[in-house]
Amino acid sequence: MERNFKLRRDEIPTRIEEFRKGLRKFLSTGAYVVEKAVLKKLYRSYGLEFEEKGNYDFEDYLEELKRKLKSEIEG
Repeated sequence: MERNFKLRRDEIPTRIEEFRKGLRKFLSTGAYVVEKAVLKKLYRSYGLEFEEKGNYDFEDYLEELKRKLKSEIEG
């Protein structure tokens, strides 16, 4: 990613769209498998279960995770 897309590992959290585009360009349809694995691990790291939703994309899942974490902090 860093060499081909000028995206360092530490920049990924702030450049999610570029990360997703890079994955899809580099891995083609295999990117979806990697995205799902990343999401599962990320959700699990916060003690949450990842649930697939038909109309969600990578960014939607991340926004949902942010909302869940925010509500836990505020609640």
